[in-house]
Amino acid sequence: RNVAPRYEQKSFPLEGRRNRLQFVVAPDGALTINQDAWFALADLGAGRNLSYGLHLPANGVYLLVIEGKVEVGGHTLGRRDALGIWDTERFIVKALEDAQLLFIEVPMQDWEEA
Repeated sequence: RNVAPRYEQKSFPLEGRRNRLQFVVAPDGALTINQDAWFALADLGAGRNLSYGLHLPANGVYLLVIEGKVEVGGHTLGRRDALGIWDTERFIVKALEDAQLLFIEVPMQDWEEA
């Protein structure tokens, strides 16, 4: 509320996401958003692990596998598969083959209280 609309444009080098998180939208950097939300990309090589730590305890993460195959919490995800992750502080993504990933972290809605 009461925030003036704005437009931003920025380039994100591919090297910035190789086997690590590259935050592209965040409240305090990258492309700025006036929400408690973080968007990150990662290009994870086969056999590599990546740890994701949530920024706020009430948040959850929507993980989309753009390309490749990964394992998260005992679930195997392939190309265009997605998984919602919540009620955790951190999780590990293991690349079963080269993978391109999108992480979207947002506050979780408690529908019983809404």
